Amino acid sequence: MPAKIIPGARVLLYINGVAFGRVYGFRWQSSNGQKLIYALDSSSAYEAIPTQAHASGTVNVYRTSNDGGAEGAQLTTRFSDIVRQRYFTVALIDRVTLEVLFEADRCALQTQSWDVPVRGFVTGVLAFEALEWDNSVPQAPN
Repeated sequence: MPAKIIPGARVLLYINGVAFGRVYGFRWQSSNGQKLIYALDSSSAYEAIPTQAHASGTVNVYRTSNDGGAEGAQLTTRFSDIVRQRYFTVALIDRVTLEVLFEADRCALQTQSWDVPVRGFVTGVLAFEALEWDNSVPQAPN
């Protein structure tokens, strides 16, 4: 059976287990932390070793009246309580197949930026880093 391309419009974003409906874009990247090791006087790598794995992402959102931004969505705390910032979870789920495309636990908001154009909608970008994550990988048949 040929693989089917997943349309972005049928993917839902859940934050802390609740559908987050103000999203118009989501991007993530992960790194396995491989580092190439070179021997003395060698122009090619000798070995690749694991170091620090990393995952991060951005969520593009529309700002709605009285939503409170990232603080209102409980992705972070008010500045006065920043030392009490809590982790949040993220999950991207295909609403048709219910396949989990990406999930991340123990995410921390790194930055939030907002754009207020004269003509158009107020939009924001919420950037996070995840301590634990998983891409959807089907189990190989035995």
